[in-house]
Amino acid sequence: MNIDIDGLNIEYTEEGTGYPVLLLHGWNSSFAVYGGIINLLKSRYRVVAVNFPGCAGSEAMHTPWNLEDYCNFVLKFMEKLNIENPIVFGHSHGGRVTLKMA
Repeated sequence: MNIDIDGLNIEYTEEGTGYPVLLLHGWNSSFAVYGGIINLLKSRYRVVAVNFPGCAGSEAMHTPWNLEDYCNFVLKFMEKLNIENPIVFGHSHGGRVTLKMA
């Protein structure tokens, strides 16, 4: 699936229903690394995973971003998909974004 966030075409996946779980991948990776986790959780949770700009099928940003920019991106993504108070799991760069957002 794709969604527009601030003019960028962003790729994401969403499976299941229930309490939201948001998965954020590591640097130069994609949500594909979470395939097994998505399959395990989707029967009980609404699992959403996004590809950061410039990764996999997501359009690259036009200028370099800092950590604040990535956090704002995730918050805008959550707002567009009506994701409220999710369980957030981040690996590597996604973990860094998760910690900053917390």
